[in-house]
Amino acid sequence: VPQVYFNTNEGASVNTRTRYIEGQFKKIQANEPKYNECVSQTVNKKGNPLKAALKGRGNYSWSFDKKSFTLKLDDKVNLCGMGSSKKWAFVANHYDKSLLRNAVADYIGSKLTNIAWTPESRPVDLWLNGSYQGSYILIERIAGDTGAPRLPYDALDDNRYEKATTTPLDPQNTPGFLLEWDFRKGADKNIQIPGRGWIGIKDPENDYAPDSSASKPKGTPLTTGITRDQVAYIQTELRGCDTKLFGSSFKDETLGWRSCIDEKSAVDYYIGMELMKPVDGNMWASAVSYTHLMLPTNRE
Repeated sequence: VPQVYFNTNEGASVNTRTRYIEGQFKKIQANEPKYNECVSQTVNKKGNPLKAALKGRGNYSWSFDKKSFTLKLDDKVNLCGMGSSKKWAFVANHYDKSLLRNAVADYIGSKLTNIAWTPESRPVDLWLNGSYQGSYILIERIAGDTGAPRLPYDALDDNRYEKATTTPLDPQNTPGFLLEWDFRKGADKNIQIPGRGWIGIKDPENDYAPDSSASKPKGTPLTTGITRDQVAYIQTELRGCDTKLFGSSFKDETLGWRSCIDEKSAVDYYIGMELMKPVDGNMWASAVSYTHLMLPTNRE
């Protein structure tokens, strides 16, 4: 399988999930013909060494001996034919002795035609600061970049939250949010749905100063992502949808749950959960959804 190497600046360890550790990335092509699409990549578009940043990934899985990581490249790169992006992840599959279950789930999701997008992945060997970490899957991250075949954009990169209005916009220009059911309240901003649980605003979250920042101490929040008023607006919309779902008019096409949940994608999602039986399929944690909401214009 392809060999991936990440060397941090000055050999710093990657031991945090809250901030990126900077370094250099390279991928070496495998000899196996079926991985020919995973060509060697060691430089960016300008021919310079491919700089990157890495941080820890996962909630409960971060406590495992074998860690997962989030990767951010300094340039959009098409890794293993999965489309150009700066954002990727290395998933450890630590509790899966077969190392295949996530890949199988991705394959099944890709065949469920009413699910708008399912991430692709490729097996790789990961080396960190010269130390072999084991077999991983290199996988697309949910929040993609403009033009990538995943979610249509990263709203933070495009500053769309600053420009948001209450006027309905074209979907390609409307701010979107990644929302995650998470009883741990692990996001920077969390919303409670009474009687159901907690939803974290997964993206946008706060940005943190890197180690190399001269103007801010490392770990200092640089932005707040979205405002308090916008978080309150999202909360109102989600609680309203919960009322429709569990209200007496839940079957009504206009007043019921179909006005805020896509029926076909919900059915396919349920099928996928039944087939794979993930531990978080009960929406208790690590269940992520993508939504468009019109944001209020008043800023803090």
